Amino acid sequence: MAYRQYSEADKAAALTSLDLNEGNVYRTAKQLAIPNKTLEEWASGRRISPEVAQFRQHKKAELRARLESVLDRLLQGMEAPGALEAKLDKASLRDVATSVGILIDKIQLLKGEPTNIIAEAARESVKKIMEKTGLTEAEARRIVAEEFEIDEGVIM
Repeated sequence: MAYRQYSEADKAAALTSLDLNEGNVYRTAKQLAIPNKTLEEWASGRRISPEVAQFRQHKKAELRARLESVLDRLLQGMEAPGALEAKLDKASLRDVATSVGILIDKIQLLKGEPTNIIAEAARESVKKIMEKTGLTEAEARRIVAEEFEIDEGVIM
């Protein structure tokens, strides 16, 4: 059986997609038609070259810029005189607000900042670790921050 070869750019794009899917390997692998095991290895740093990290940062910055552009256009459209009324004929305010929220969450993920969902999950993990291990809050926060790849201050 022949194995598929992936370029460094393919790996970087897959890891960026993994970031957007909040680390969900199964969902990302399914979307990209990549074996779960392969994606898991890349996510853990195995079978990737140092160039992948550079490609990944480039892909994230490129995608973040595109999302910010879309968000800017959405917000400008909502603020333009009469534009909001015209848009409401085609889309509900709820739809526009949902789009804005999704874009903001994705931009936060690409910047490496947690969404509210991630921050809340991190806080719950800190509590569980403290209960099960007897570690101090600071020690538990340090562990969780590494696990979630977020700043410890977010978990407060």
